[in-house]
Amino acid sequence: MIARSTLAALLIATGSAAGLAAADIVSISGGGVVLDNTDPDNADFPLPNQVQSSVVQGIDELQELVLGEDLTIDDIEDIIGVIDLPAGTAVSSHLLSFDPAGSGSVEDIEVVFTTDVVAVITTDRTLADTHATFGLPTLNYPNFRSLYGFEASTESFSVDGDAVTFSSSASSPGDYFRVLTRVPMACNDADFGRPFEVLDIGDVVVFLQLFGAQAESADLGAPHGVWDIADIVAFLQLLAAGCP
Repeated sequence: MIARSTLAALLIATGSAAGLAAADIVSISGGGVVLDNTDPDNADFPLPNQVQSSVVQGIDELQELVLGEDLTIDDIEDIIGVIDLPAGTAVSSHLLSFDPAGSGSVEDIEVVFTTDVVAVITTDRTLADTHATFGLPTLNYPNFRSLYGFEASTESFSVDGDAVTFSSSASSPGDYFRVLTRVPMACNDADFGRPFEVLDIGDVVVFLQLFGAQAESADLGAPHGVWDIADIVAFLQLLAAGCP
């Protein structure tokens, strides 16, 4: 069996993949900025008092992580509520910051992602405890557990599908929070490559590559162990059926 990561790599190599990556920050209202996580100049973004901006900024962290153990996201300040994520849950992580120079506030800022929000991490302790889990090795993270997250008295949050809306009043060292979003998964055996949950020409290209290589994942029709017209017919039927 060819691994899903190999399929994605093949699709990217053809240059035919369409759409966004697995789970990105799409936009931040109020003039907010989405930072490039591959730019070395952004390596200190997670550190307090580094952003010093009047607008909200965000950066994509680790993508497509499958949790190896249960994760409880506590909410001491009762901003969002306690969320339990079982082992095996696949998520992508994104870190956002409102870190003004001096003090400032923002109202009803909407952050939109490519997939639905699974959880929001707002407390100092849970943020600190999850840097190692969701952080990128190219970014620098603080090693303390106080005055980093959000406080219930000055912040508000709401989650609606693929968007988080929040208000914040912040001063040094700023307010940070981490958003976990759902990882798109293949919707059927014809959904070979990104963007998953969409059947398109990218899936056709990957299928033809795998069929030509006599890969097990392209052996879709009986008799199995033989790569023939039956596999092509089965693929076209799955493609025509579309994603649920």
